[in-house]
Amino acid sequence: MMQRSDSVRKPAAAGRFYPAAKSELLRELDGMLAQHAGVSPNSKKPLAIIVPHAGYMYSGYTAAAAYEAARAFSYDTIVVAGPSHFDSFQGGAIYSGSAYATPLGEAQIDWDFAQRIMSKVPDIKSSNYGHREEHSIEVQVPFIQAAFPQTPIVPIALGNQSRELSGKLADALAELRSYRDFLFVASSDLSHFHTHAAAQELDGKASECISELDSDGFLEFLTLRKTEACGFGAVLTAMQYGRALGAKRADVLHQCTSGDVTGDTSRVVGYLSAAIRGDND
Repeated sequence: MMQRSDSVRKPAAAGRFYPAAKSELLRELDGMLAQHAGVSPNSKKPLAIIVPHAGYMYSGYTAAAAYEAARAFSYDTIVVAGPSHFDSFQGGAIYSGSAYATPLGEAQIDWDFAQRIMSKVPDIKSSNYGHREEHSIEVQVPFIQAAFPQTPIVPIALGNQSRELSGKLADALAELRSYRDFLFVASSDLSHFHTHAAAQELDGKASECISELDSDGFLEFLTLRKTEACGFGAVLTAMQYGRALGAKRADVLHQCTSGDVTGDTSRVVGYLSAAIRGDND
């Protein structure tokens, strides 16, 4: 695994998952966020959000619901975790460079906080594995730049997603809460390539578990193939981290499938966004 460098990660998904032109990207982000203004069911500060990572055309509106729920608050750092779709490796990888670049500029990496995470979770190391062509984290960065300008990030690509790795990361984040006021962003889509009706059934189980912060039930449904989530490790981390800080449930803010956008219900991908807040008895 690599150590820190001064390299800046260049965008790999611009022009495909979101606009490559700064003005167009800002206009799209502002429009999506504005559509959710004032609609969050809870005014408490989010500890974590769960967001999808498809092209903005398909899942941007869903992701915007969670970012809008959090943007009224300030954070020292945004920790964002997502699955590695292209690189296969053990553990997790925090990007080894100094920043993530998008058409909106550079999001600086909070290297001090990154080192603290790695010191508590040895399975997470510094590397460009999981980052080079990966979109699951990159598509979150423009949202972060729009909602939390100038706020640094800690981007964590998850290689082998597992209960164990998620638990270790969740525990570390809970311990580090007193050191940094951060938002944890879990990047994951839900079911893939089923009919709209089948996706609704599969995603409904994920939604139920997420809303109840039921990580055991979520894992059981995943094992039985009764639900799907490509970034389940990040979702598990968010759920377990929330529980560790007293959260009892999550607010599911928006849920849909790609078929709701395209009209093609024969083969869809499912999306959900949610916010996890502190003690919410």
